[in-house]
Amino acid sequence: MRVAAACPVRAQISPQFDKIRRRAALQTTLVRLLLLLVLAACGQVITITLPGGPAADGGESATAPPEGYVKPFSTAPHAFRRSQPGEPVRAGRVSERYELRDGDCAGSDCGNFRARAEIAQDRSVIEARLDRDIWYGWSFHNATIRAVSRDQWLGTVLGQWKLEGEAPAIFRLVQVPAGEDGFARCDPTVCTKPARAGDDVVVELDEMADAYDWGPAQNQGRICSLFSLEENLGKWVDLVVNTNFGTDGYGYLRIWVNGALRCSYQGQMISPDRARTAAPGPSVRRGIFNSYMERWNQTFGAAPKPTLIAYYDEFRSGPARASVDPATLDAGGRAVD
Repeated sequence: MRVAAACPVRAQISPQFDKIRRRAALQTTLVRLLLLLVLAACGQVITITLPGGPAADGGESATAPPEGYVKPFSTAPHAFRRSQPGEPVRAGRVSERYELRDGDCAGSDCGNFRARAEIAQDRSVIEARLDRDIWYGWSFHNATIRAVSRDQWLGTVLGQWKLEGEAPAIFRLVQVPAGEDGFARCDPTVCTKPARAGDDVVVELDEMADAYDWGPAQNQGRICSLFSLEENLGKWVDLVVNTNFGTDGYGYLRIWVNGALRCSYQGQMISPDRARTAAPGPSVRRGIFNSYMERWNQTFGAAPKPTLIAYYDEFRSGPARASVDPATLDAGGRAVD
C-alpha cells in the first residue's frame, strides 16, 4: 500500500487513537491504516506489508521479485508471483510461484528457441566467489512438470549458477528425456553413479562441457542424477548444495536431496578463460527455463507446449549446512518470510 504526502508534519497520537492502539491484536491492521493517514502529509512514498504476507493484496508486492533479484526475459504477468492462500508453502506464509506458458518469451530468448519464468540475482547481492566454499538450500515443489520423451524435451532448467548473461551455466539442474541414461558410459571420476533409475533431474556442468567439448565419456557434462519429476508431482523436495566453483582440480560440488547425498563431484568446474570475468561471482537463477525448444518445434510444429508450474520456498545461501538446510525448519527453525 502506498501513500504520498506533500509536507513534513509532526504526528500526534490522540487519546482516542491511543485507545485503539492498545486494543487486542485483531486491531493491528486498523492501527497501521490510521498511521498512514497521519503520515500522508510527509511527501514520501510509504510501503507497509499488511498481515497475511507479501501476497495478501495480490498487487505489485505479490509479483515483484525478492530484494536484489530481477526477472530477465520473464515479462509475462503470470511468470512470477508469491503464493496465494491454499497453494503449496514449505514453511512460513508464502512461497514463490513460477508459471511458463506456450508463447512466453522476451528479448533474445524469442529468436533462440528459449523461454523462461525465472528470477536472477543482481550484482548487489551475489555472495558466491570462485574458489570459495558456499552452501545453498531450498525446497522445490513440482506442480505440473511431467516426464518427457526425447521429442517432447524442452531442456527445462530448474535452477542455474552463472557468471554472466549469455555464458553457459557453471552448473544447472536440468530435466532429461525419460530413458536417456549416459551414466553407464561415463568416466567414474566425472560422474556419480545414479542411486536409482528413472530420475530425470540431473546436474550438468554446462560451462565445462562447452569449453572442453565433453562427450559420452563425460556424459556431455551431466555428472549426477537427483530425483524424478513424475514421482514428486505435488510434493516438496528439499535440496542442499555445497560447492566452491573451483577453477582447478580442487573444485567440488555436493548435492543432497531430502537428506540423501546424490551428487559428489571432485574436479574443475569452470574454464580459466571464463573465470576471467568482471562479475563478482556466480549469480543464482531459479524458476523454470526452457533452454531448447527447437526439437519440439521440428516435431510438433505449432502445437502448444505444456504449461509448466513450480513453487520454490526457503531459498538460502550461507557458510554452513545448518544455515541453509530446509530440514532445520522441521526442528523449529525460522522460515525465510
